[in-house]
Amino acid sequence: MRIVVALAVSGLTFMPAQALSQANPGPRTAPSGGWRSPSSNPGTGTGDIPGSGMGLPTPHSGDGQLKGAYGFDLSNRIASAQKLVDEVGHGRVLTDSDTRHIRDLMREDFVAWNKRFDLLPSAYRKEKDRWLVDASALTPNAWAKQRLDWLKAQRDWVLARGG
Repeated sequence: MRIVVALAVSGLTFMPAQALSQANPGPRTAPSGGWRSPSSNPGTGTGDIPGSGMGLPTPHSGDGQLKGAYGFDLSNRIASAQKLVDEVGHGRVLTDSDTRHIRDLMREDFVAWNKRFDLLPSAYRKEKDRWLVDASALTPNAWAKQRLDWLKAQRDWVLARGG
C-alpha cells in the first residue's frame, strides 16, 4: 500500500512541473520567423533581382506577409503608394513637384533595400537604373504607378527569400 501511495504522490508532484514546462517551453535553439541574416551571395544578377520575374521561388510565407521591422516598413510604403495610385485613378492630377517627391521616395526605398540586404553594387545599380529612369520619361501620374510597381517587385523579392 505504501508503494501505491508513494507512486501516486510522486505522480502528482511531477504533473504540475510538466504542465508548467509545456506552458513555458523556454528559449528556443533555432530562430523562428523574423529576418534571416543577409546573404553573402545576393545572386547572379540574372533573374535574382526585384521585378525580373525570373528565378523567383514561391514565397516562404504561405500568407504572403512580410516579417520584421523592414517588412512592416515596406508594407506601409506599399500601402502609401497604393493610396496615391488610387487617388490618381479617382481623378487626382499630379504635378512635376509630385514627380520630384515620388522620385525622392523611390531613392529612399532603394537605400533602405540596399542597407537591409547588402546587395552587390552592380546589382543594386542595375535595378536602380531600371526603376528610377529619367524624370521626363514618365508623366507624374505614371511615376506614382512606377513606385508602386517597384515596391511590389521588392516585396516579391523579399518574400522569395523568406519574408
